[in-house]
Amino acid sequence: MDSTLFDTLITRLRGLGEEDLARTSAFIDFLAWQRRQTQDARADNDPRVWRADLIDLFPNAAIAASAPDMSGLDAHLGLAIAGGVERAAFFAHPPVRGECVITLRLPIPAATAALRLRFGYGIRDGAGIADANLVAFRVRVNGYRVWSAHTNARRWDEADIALPVEPGSVAAIEFRTEALGDHRYTWAAWAQPRVVGAPTA
Repeated sequence: MDSTLFDTLITRLRGLGEEDLARTSAFIDFLAWQRRQTQDARADNDPRVWRADLIDLFPNAAIAASAPDMSGLDAHLGLAIAGGVERAAFFAHPPVRGECVITLRLPIPAATAALRLRFGYGIRDGAGIADANLVAFRVRVNGYRVWSAHTNARRWDEADIALPVEPGSVAAIEFRTEALGDHRYTWAAWAQPRVVGAPTA
């Protein structure tokens, strides 16, 4: 980036109030998401790239709670809106105690490498979640935690992580959510989870 342009942007940002800064941050997040969508669209048109849409696997998902009591847990497939943006998603409201666990089993082709797991995550619009209340989002693959974050933002944040599985194996991918405070209004969702991989040759 041109240094003059960068300095100008910093100067303008310093003159903004807290609310305008929050809107600017959300717009930057949107631009980053839009760029990733363009990259994904290009990958869709590249016959060399293997892609698995995990939304398609949801009917065969195992849904459970990490604690014995599943009270309050609600996990299903639908269209979720966060930050005014509607996306296909796993709804994953955690139970009163413990985690909501959505487990998918994905066969990985033998001739695939450089696997990446990509998804959006966030709290759906309309949730009356308190400012001090957070939801933990965690991903485990074959029993190992590979990613985690916590938020109460009513918007989509994006994640793009390496998938540590061997080509030709079956990946057990767990999407976990947990209320870190009050269980109410923890309207968690995972948007458009997918796996992409490059050919080995």
